[in-house]
Amino acid sequence: MLLRSDEKLERWREHFEELLVNVNSAVGTHTIDSISIPNISTLEIQRQDKIPTLEEIQLALSQMKSKKAPGNDG
Repeated sequence: MLLRSDEKLERWREHFEELLVNVNSAVGTHTIDSISIPNISTLEIQRQDKIPTLEEIQLALSQMKSKKAPGNDG
């Protein structure tokens, strides 16, 4: 399981590189490698990598409607 944001971004890049390279595609490895991933601040990385607290999870669950799917279907 990937916990750090930079690891997640790298894995996404690898996923799409594998996806595009294994298919007859006009997009080459060079094009994929030239895509820049935006930098985010250290503070934002720490915020995103932080594991939700029990209170945050309970709050999110309490805000969900009973017997409803999230999104347009619910």
